Amino acid sequence: MAEVKANPLSTAMKEIRKALPLLAVISFFINLLLLVSPLYMMQTFDRVLGSGRVETLLFLTLIAGRVGQLVNYASLGSDVGVSSTTIKEWISVLSSSFVVFELPPFFENVRKRVIKSPKLYFTDVGLAAFLIGLRSADQVTRDPARGALFENLVVLGYAGGHINEQR
Repeated sequence: MAEVKANPLSTAMKEIRKALPLLAVISFFINLLLLVSPLYMMQTFDRVLGSGRVETLLFLTLIAGRVGQLVNYASLGSDVGVSSTTIKEWISVLSSSFVVFELPPFFENVRKRVIKSPKLYFTDVGLAAFLIGLRSADQVTRDPARGALFENLVVLGYAGGHINEQR
């Protein structure tokens, strides 16, 4: 009688079937972890936007419009109608919530690093675009903020790569 050779594909599938339940569990937990940050941000914004304070909404719109620029707390405070200390506290809350992050300046001179203002970036470029009123791709191509949003995207990608290298 002639021997029937096992198909390599069917042999590989039989071997993989043993690991599929474990892979499904791992995939489930990874996806669950990826949902935690957006859910937390949604809860934060639901509380902020639900407050209905005009100053808060104006503040969010202004920092989205100034993405990639040096942070000027006094200017933001006067535009919103609150003190610069309040602006610092609000940015601190947004930083703690991972909505924005501040990129400190780099100078050879350590004193300049401490004194100079950082730049402000969003961790979600889509959120920044939404806050400044961009709703379609056509609007983005014509908006003067497209360069700043692109800069935000590049800095975010670099920061993410830098964080991953440290692991």
